[in-house]
Amino acid sequence: MLEESTISLLLSEAVEKVKRNKPVYSEWVRMADRAAIHAHIDTFPESLFTTKAPREDEAQWEYRRTNYRSNTRVHWNRAVNSTLRIYNKQNWSIKFNPDKPQFESESARAYFTEDYPRFGSITNWFQSVFHTEKFVDPNGVVLVCPEYIPEEDELVRPVAKIYPSDKVYHCSEDLVMVLTDYKSTVQYNGKPVKEGLVFYLATDEWIYKIEQVGKKIDYKFEIEEYFQHGVGEVPAFQLKGYPIKYGYKSYFYDALDALDEALYDYSTLQLGKVDRVFPIKVEVVDKCNASGCEGGRVFAGVKKDKDGNDIKSYVSCDSCGGTGYTGKSGPLVVNTITTDRYETDGQTPPFPNVAFVSPDVDPLRFLKEDIDSNLSNAFTSLNIPVTIDKVDGTETATGRLIDREEFYSFLVHLAKENFGQLDLLMWWVGLMRYGNDYQGHVIHEPNEFTIRSSAELTDELKTAKEAGLPDMVIGELSRQYIQTRLTTDSDADRLNEVIEHIDSLRHQSTEQITQAVAAGAVERWRWKLHLNIYAWILQKIDEDADYLSNSIATIKAELETMAKAGNIVEEIL
Repeated sequence: MLEESTISLLLSEAVEKVKRNKPVYSEWVRMADRAAIHAHIDTFPESLFTTKAPREDEAQWEYRRTNYRSNTRVHWNRAVNSTLRIYNKQNWSIKFNPDKPQFESESARAYFTEDYPRFGSITNWFQSVFHTEKFVDPNGVVLVCPEYIPEEDELVRPVAKIYPSDKVYHCSEDLVMVLTDYKSTVQYNGKPVKEGLVFYLATDEWIYKIEQVGKKIDYKFEIEEYFQHGVGEVPAFQLKGYPIKYGYKSYFYDALDALDEALYDYSTLQLGKVDRVFPIKVEVVDKCNASGCEGGRVFAGVKKDKDGNDIKSYVSCDSCGGTGYTGKSGPLVVNTITTDRYETDGQTPPFPNVAFVSPDVDPLRFLKEDIDSNLSNAFTSLNIPVTIDKVDGTETATGRLIDREEFYSFLVHLAKENFGQLDLLMWWVGLMRYGNDYQGHVIHEPNEFTIRSSAELTDELKTAKEAGLPDMVIGELSRQYIQTRLTTDSDADRLNEVIEHIDSLRHQSTEQITQAVAAGAVERWRWKLHLNIYAWILQKIDEDADYLSNSIATIKAELETMAKAGNIVEEIL
């Protein structure tokens, strides 16, 4: 248990930062803010625009703010989407070990894949939230904690939640302290308000809840031993990116300079269009020669002010409408211009009395080209495929804009890191919910990232069968094809469940199986079943789309009968 003095010291440091509205880890927040303007919706880049245009007048600044549109977010999203292929169902899976009998009605599989409080399943949340935020705020912290403490006869419902770096008040291997979104009741101006601060402090044994109480301005707190998690380590970690001296930087961080430039220039381009694209109308005018007109005003007499003093009074000139000039323009107005004003110097009018002057738009063309260049180079410099390469039939692999091998290497690294984090989160959630009775799971990580459609796999299956390729090859293609046919997580989970209960050789290598069959330790029909199970299930699904809804016992009996039929020794060996 953590000493109260240690908690008080951490709390005191956190409160001082809150009072001053300063983050503890200012560099983490600065990096996250730079990325957020390109990744998040409706995030105005005030700091970027202030730095690049410090002397803009109020009208120009207000125009930028009012008409702000992001031209970089779509490119950021494309870059993120290009990395989502690591989650393609053809390439990875999760196996849940059987639950203890007392938990069969509230199984771990059901909690993780159907009843999880965020996005329906932990994998949906991980792909939709964790993965995308990782590129924005790699120093943010994900903490696993129950949303509430249930009654004794109810299982706890742990969830993983991300706390952005500006909400992180301590982050070390031994302690993590975050400011939550919850609010406690405090007194303000003699009335109760829900504006009090609530912190979570996590150690390797406990999660403490620290709630503000009393008067809001006094910053007094109560410390509660909220949950004894029992996972043996602090159930929190940073989202991660490239390691640097003081934390992590986003995998996309080196694209930010080009994206910043493109974003500012795009705003400037919108501002420039108003000044340059639309022609400016000009006209030659004379000063108003109406009697008594002085700059558009005509003397109307003297009147008294409120103190009884005489002051001159003026009215707008009827002739010029208060402009002080005689020229007028409009669709039905005809102006005449005399040449006598130029005869003294022997000049002719420089242009008709009404004309349109078109400004030079070449600077805007240059700006647009520069924007396109920055958008194109931002992610291609990182070997992240955002735009489609233009292939003219003559380029070689070394001439492509995107180095496919480097991108593939990046995906291998990202997949290993992300699936390792997912695995750890699931263990923490499982142990918090079921304690030491959690039977665990196994994540089979992806080792290749190609994505093929069902049509492409159909062609490959047909070719493989016509070529008489081994059952092993056909079985693997059938497995991938079935994954593309199953459109929901529940269907895919049902298939995995069926395979887990029927194929006893599913986790052994080909070499191990061959040796076991040769030694007589494994019946040959079981090997036949292992090699053909996906192809046979595919055949059954083609005959009956609801085949997987049959009981596992029924499916098992049918497939084992197929495996035992015929002379299988020669077929296998």
